[in-house]
Amino acid sequence: MNVITGIGLVSALGLDSSTSLAAARAGLSRSMTLRTVNAAREDFLAGSPVAGHSMACGLADGFVGRPKAMIIGRAALTDLVTTAPFGALGRVGLYVVLSDYFLIDETRGDDSLVTEPRPDESFGTIWRRATSGFVEELTGVGLLPSVSTQRLYYGGHAGIGEALLDAQADLASRRVDACVIGAIDSCVEPRVLRAAAHAALLKTEAEATGFLPGEGAAFFLLQREADSTDRPVRVAIDAVGTAKDESHSLAEAPPTGVGLAAALEQCLGSLGAEAHAEIGVVVSDLNGEERRALEWGYCLVRLQPRHPLGHARVWLPAMSFGETGCASGPIAVCTAVRGLDRGYAGTRRIVVVLSSESGQKTALCLSAN
Repeated sequence: MNVITGIGLVSALGLDSSTSLAAARAGLSRSMTLRTVNAAREDFLAGSPVAGHSMACGLADGFVGRPKAMIIGRAALTDLVTTAPFGALGRVGLYVVLSDYFLIDETRGDDSLVTEPRPDESFGTIWRRATSGFVEELTGVGLLPSVSTQRLYYGGHAGIGEALLDAQADLASRRVDACVIGAIDSCVEPRVLRAAAHAALLKTEAEATGFLPGEGAAFFLLQREADSTDRPVRVAIDAVGTAKDESHSLAEAPPTGVGLAAALEQCLGSLGAEAHAEIGVVVSDLNGEERRALEWGYCLVRLQPRHPLGHARVWLPAMSFGETGCASGPIAVCTAVRGLDRGYAGTRRIVVVLSSESGQKTALCLSAN
């Protein structure tokens, strides 16, 4: 079994995990009119102001794209290293998820970083080229000692699932002694706001449903249970489930919950009846979008016969942090870890449920160790 032994997080609520998660637990929020776009322009949301959750203390203000991701990512890694010393860990693997910008490509959003037109390429392709070598640069300042494995992924909310499965495989084969897994994203940048507005996904005065954009980065430290006896934080990963839904978030057909239910079936199916009964909290990436709410409702109906979850309380990190893109995954994990470690979750097991706009789904079951 593998256990999470440390977390690091930066968000609109704070520049470390302790501040951010304590504020979120208290139900605090820090939304304000965004300065990243001229919301008064008549060609953008008919002049409606755009509210969102920008990084605390103005971290990375004035930056977009790769530079902003680098600044936010290093801040979250610094928090992790500070709270979970890496001195005797040996070989470390680093698994980083960046946004696949699915929404921009699907809505034909433009890119403020491209200096010449590239009609034959998607923004996702351009972004992948722009971020080549990102992980190497992220660790180039000596934040992590003995990094022997580096992997970069592109995804949405559920992108952390693939990274986690690879990390667990590397731990099982003893390729690495510890894994740092996380994601970095910003949904308050103009190109993302334009795409979200085009898809009618932003919550504004004119739209009752939709999300408030946010930004952040989160990482967690994963070790084999036998190697973590001296660690104060020990939250076990009981099971991981992943699936792919044929539909995506901008499809005309309504959601069916098939993919999300499949991921949860895979995750919960490996648990015994006693363990399933101990699940008291679901940490969900619901963010105000009507389609996500419908998908979760249909998913619960599909799960009811064998894996009912209707009794569990639902925690929604997006209410405090805003919509944080692919960083939603590790932020949800950090939220669950802190609740289990400090005991305020009031349960022994928590399920994390994640749904990407592209159709990728991930479900995790975590337990107090």
